[in-house]
Amino acid sequence: MATGIPGRTRVNAAGFAAIFGMVSNQSSGVVGEIVEIAVCHTGRVYPVLHSAIAVRPVMANQPPQPEKAFDGRDGRPTLSARPTVPAGPVPPEKAHGGLPDKPIAAQHLGPKRDDTIRRERFDAAELAIVLSHYDIGVIERIKEYPRGSRRAPKVRVETSQGEFLLKRRAPGRENPYRVAFAHRLQLQLAEHHFPVPRLVGTRGDNNSIVQYQGAVYEMFEYVRGDFFNNSNRESQYAGYTLARLHRLLGGHEIIYDPPEGSYHAAPGLHAHVAAIPRAVSTVDVSADEAALLETCAFLHKAYEKAAAAVEALGYSQWRRCVVHGDWHPGNLLFRDHKVVAVIDFDSARLEPRIADIANGALQFSMLIGEADAPSTWPDGLASERLRAFIRGYDQGAESKLTEAELEALPLLVIEALIAESVVPIATTGSFARLAGWPFLSMIERKVCWLQPRATKLAQFVREGPA
Repeated sequence: MATGIPGRTRVNAAGFAAIFGMVSNQSSGVVGEIVEIAVCHTGRVYPVLHSAIAVRPVMANQPPQPEKAFDGRDGRPTLSARPTVPAGPVPPEKAHGGLPDKPIAAQHLGPKRDDTIRRERFDAAELAIVLSHYDIGVIERIKEYPRGSRRAPKVRVETSQGEFLLKRRAPGRENPYRVAFAHRLQLQLAEHHFPVPRLVGTRGDNNSIVQYQGAVYEMFEYVRGDFFNNSNRESQYAGYTLARLHRLLGGHEIIYDPPEGSYHAAPGLHAHVAAIPRAVSTVDVSADEAALLETCAFLHKAYEKAAAAVEALGYSQWRRCVVHGDWHPGNLLFRDHKVVAVIDFDSARLEPRIADIANGALQFSMLIGEADAPSTWPDGLASERLRAFIRGYDQGAESKLTEAELEALPLLVIEALIAESVVPIATTGSFARLAGWPFLSMIERKVCWLQPRATKLAQFVREGPA
């Protein structure tokens, strides 16, 4: 923060917000106007924003909101998600031609994701104003949290009451109704002691959503954990935890419409495949155009064949339930080989459970070689990890996978492999930092490995370990 006065010190966003936290936590309001006062921080005196006007915007044409229930502990309403939107209808968000608005586990097939985009950051005033909505004690330290989507800035906030993670929703992911849908799932899971980070409510009305200047913010308790260690044991716990999620959300009451789209039988996939040659050639003039066209034709045909086979098994008639939609190692934290936190419910939607299971099985069995060289990645999948994942799911599910679901499993894995690589490459010509053409060649090899083994793989999973 630059004061504009000679001789005064420039303060960065984190420092500004920490200073502000000393003041805002003295009162119950949120920032609404600038009042210059002084506070001493690290031996210096700074002018800061003072909490003055409570900002509680009421938007026109709001949908009916659930009645506030008081929890009886601190006089505040029970924590809930209550979005507000500008006047007018909420536009539908059906991007990617029937694929999810955020392709399932997009750019999670490799070790890198979303790292060609400049990382967004909070500015000082924004951070101070948003943090003033929370009663989290005196702020002691704020540190950027450079993980996940670069378009969704995050900071780790250490206070006298604990550690928290503040996140601004990425552009295209800030529809308040979609956020409310995801938050309600997390609140229901938390009631049953499912491992989700606790949502933090706002002062006074205990709302899990903060809206400021068109952006949407959310805060969670910070959870410490370890990353997936590629073991069969942790794969099994990942499957078990997914089953538990499906079971606990089985009777979830839908108030806000969930996102739409699926990686299965997406009508828009053909257009994305057709856009790949031009997108790739724009960023990689060395790509073999004839070979690229041949690979695209093969992947499109393989996708259509797998989707038709899944439909022939009765997929469209199978019961739909709330699914996580993005079940991959980056969205789970482990401790002592058990799942201690599940994050990122942005892609939660209604689908047959096998769509979630197949995508998770793929993500937890993916084999890679050198991070920046897809040509070194093995053709196959880690079959034992895949079987452990399914075994864990069956152990935690209300009912084990049916024969038809097991038969559909490798076919849906093929669909997911293709859909999740085609969409980003058609858009940018690359897959995160990886060149699009070598990455597609690797996907082609894996599909070629899977196709003749689909039946055997389903049988291998069905029979379980010897």
